[in-house]
Amino acid sequence: MSPAAVGAVRSCLCLLLAVLLHCAAACAAAVYDGLNEQDSQERLLQHVQSYEITSPKWLHPHSHSSSANNQHPEETQVLISAEGQELRLHLEKNQQLLAPGYQEIWYTPDGARKSSSPANAGHCFYHGVVQGFEGSSVAVSTCSGLRGLISLNTSVSYLIEPLPVSTDARQHAVIRAESLHLPKGSCLHHHGDKDQPEERLNDFIHGMMSPRSKREKRDLSQNMKYVELLMVADRAEFEKHGSNLEKTKLKLLETANLVDKYYKALNIRVALIGLEVWSSQDMISVSDNPHSTLAEFLSWRRKQLRVLPNDNAQLITGKSFHGTIIGLAPLKAMCSDYQSGGVNTDHSEFAFGVAATMAHEMGHNFGMSHDSTGLLSGQGRGRGLHHGRRYWAPVSTSV
Repeated sequence: MSPAAVGAVRSCLCLLLAVLLHCAAACAAAVYDGLNEQDSQERLLQHVQSYEITSPKWLHPHSHSSSANNQHPEETQVLISAEGQELRLHLEKNQQLLAPGYQEIWYTPDGARKSSSPANAGHCFYHGVVQGFEGSSVAVSTCSGLRGLISLNTSVSYLIEPLPVSTDARQHAVIRAESLHLPKGSCLHHHGDKDQPEERLNDFIHGMMSPRSKREKRDLSQNMKYVELLMVADRAEFEKHGSNLEKTKLKLLETANLVDKYYKALNIRVALIGLEVWSSQDMISVSDNPHSTLAEFLSWRRKQLRVLPNDNAQLITGKSFHGTIIGLAPLKAMCSDYQSGGVNTDHSEFAFGVAATMAHEMGHNFGMSHDSTGLLSGQGRGRGLHHGRRYWAPVSTSV
């Protein structure tokens, strides 16, 4: 065989080897992703007593991906089934989820800071109602299937989640929110050196699921107020989502959409001004001590105000605090340069769980305490500060 022929054979063999290695790597990645999805479904089912399967049917647009450039439509309707009844969800894109100037911040493995400013119009987070159910409330994402919270009334709410492992990609799990297996959790509202009595996680959840109409009657002010929120995920939260930046961001965005829906009924809009993921290492010492973690986080937040002005900052940690504590926040600190923030444990596979905790801790920042039902009440006043485009007006909310 001539040298030229030998060279050609070697080139072909090298090319074939490269193709085989690429295919092997792709297959391994697919198997790994499949195992991760199966683990995800198993973790999901550990939190529920039972669930039923539904296949959402998009009514308007006829195909959810039919809008121009595959973007998510401004308005849509979808049919789902739950406990023998058909529910028609009317959804509108949450146009105020992301504040003007919104930034996403993350870090490369060597610690280099990266940022981007995604367009508000391209997101996939919706608020809405269930047609035929007065006072109903819906907060969902359509980023990859239908995921979120559907509240019909005070006693009936559902979570909907795509089934990660299914022969039919359209299949979703519908879960009665009241049937969730939730960890024992409580909150200390922190004011100076005094810790107030603990409040139960079940009370947080009940508050999140309360119907909109009931809470609206409690609001004495008719003027909409705005909070520009910075959400931060620590390294443990990043690792909890498989060190996957997109999955971590999605969990936080879903959480923010739920919190905004909750407070919108009180004439308060919570808009994200920033989302930061400590994907390389923690910027503070995050420990099982909620007090020291809160103190360090508030100190860090104060130093960041010149870089990214915000009215409030909330840390979401994948670590557990000692005892049953799942959240801590100062009272009457909203918009303060020094104390407007809180720390929250991500204690559930569902964004709904951490959203309930975060909404609760922000309520303490507003100065709210609890009534006999466990719902936030009382009178809190935000401090008027100019941050960017909006002015935070004093809040007065009572029962």
